[in-house]
Amino acid sequence: MTETTPSVTRVGRSDDAERTVAAAYRAYVMTLLEQDAEYDERPEGDPPLLVSDYRRALFALLERDPVPLLMAGRGVVTPGEAMAFMAGQRAALDAVAVAIGEAWRPGLLAGRRGRWMHRLRSDRHDTADKG
Repeated sequence: MTETTPSVTRVGRSDDAERTVAAAYRAYVMTLLEQDAEYDERPEGDPPLLVSDYRRALFALLERDPVPLLMAGRGVVTPGEAMAFMAGQRAALDAVAVAIGEAWRPGLLAGRRGRWMHRLRSDRHDTADKG
């Protein structure tokens, strides 16, 4: 772990309020993305993120699966509660995948006309036929 990566414990803020590990990582990632966007404007030195870094992060995100809820408080979870918990996680994961897909719509991808458009259209139709 480097000096700039968040700790895997609770992280204190300047106002002494604590934030979760997820909030610390979100802030860390947003900072890296902002630095990477600034690098696009003024490319000096090494870029904060490489294409392989983005790819690795997206694979890690999109390969996530819901985790079952086995216990809540002191009691065993009912089948309905377990299903609702899994459905909520799946909805959140699906929302992330949709947000990435929307951000990467063919019309928004910089310099991606022509050769990829045919493939994107055929993949979408293949997926629709299977779903």
